Formats: sequence, structure tokens, C-alpha cells
Amino acid sequence: MKTIGSYFLQVLLVTFSLFSCEKEFIPDTIDLEEELVLEAYIEGGDRPTPPLVILTRSVPFFQELDAGQLSQLFVHEAEIIVSNGARQVRLQEICLNDLSDQQRLLFQQITGREVENSDLDFCLYTDLSFQMMGKLGESYDLEINSGIHHLEATTTIPDTIGLANLRFDLP
Repeated sequence: MKTIGSYFLQVLLVTFSLFSCEKEFIPDTIDLEEELVLEAYIEGGDRPTPPLVILTRSVPFFQELDAGQLSQLFVHEAEIIVSNGARQVRLQEICLNDLSDQQRLLFQQITGREVENSDLDFCLYTDLSFQMMGKLGESYDLEINSGIHHLEATTTIPDTIGLANLRFDLP
């Protein structure tokens, strides 16, 4: 009798899991205030990089975008300053479609990414003079003024930590 009861319970659980209630969630369109979206990079170590900052405007989650609209999201003419306590550098705006062939090659060497002309005019801010390169153990302050918004951030590039020991276990 126990086997019939356990079999019935298993069938009942499978039935409930297959026909459980689901309600589709469709959020209301929310018109939020436009905000800045900041993405910033600086690396130290064997291949240090200058600071790279991508600054865009936010968009509603369900908005469809094409390359032309995406290009309009980049924030232009912002004042972006990076400092490490000893030195301050103002980052310059660069749009990839405006680069010469030599600049494209240099950008490709620094970032490891190939640059091609496209409908998307990708823009970023960086230190073209290479006065501020990332160093292990240093802290960096970032200050952004876009005219409407003011943002501040701080980061530290941690020192590398070597392996204390390494062990392999064979079966």
C-alpha cells in the first residue's frame, strides 16, 4: 500500500509543477529622469593604460535603439579630471570615426580592439599625452562635470599577490 501512496504523491507533485500558476509581468512604462551612465577603466601592471572614460545618458529599459540613436547617447564636451594625488590630468574627448589611420593603430595597440568606421560614432575620454598611466598600488580620483550633472569616484589599483604555493592532486 505504501508504494501506491508514494506513486500517487509523485504523480501529484509532477502535475502541480506542470500546471502551476504563472502570471505574466509587464511593467508600466516609467518615465524616469535622465541620468549619466559612467564606465571607466585604468590598469596597471605589465601593460598599464591611461584612464578611459565612457560617458552616456540613460534610456528607458524597453526603448528600442538603432546605431544612430545610440550615437546620440554619448555625452560630449564634459570636463573630466583624473588625479592621483600628485598630478591632475584633464581627459580629452575622442570619437572613433574622427581618428586618423595612425591614431586608429595606436588605439588598437592600447586597447587590443580594432576600430572601423561605422554608423555608431563611439566616443570616449582619455589622456592622449600619456601623463597619467595606471600604477599598481595607486589611488585615482575621477571628477566629472557635464554641465547638468557632477560625478565623483575613487578607485585603487591593488598590488599583485603572488601564489604562496601550488599543489596538484592526481586521482
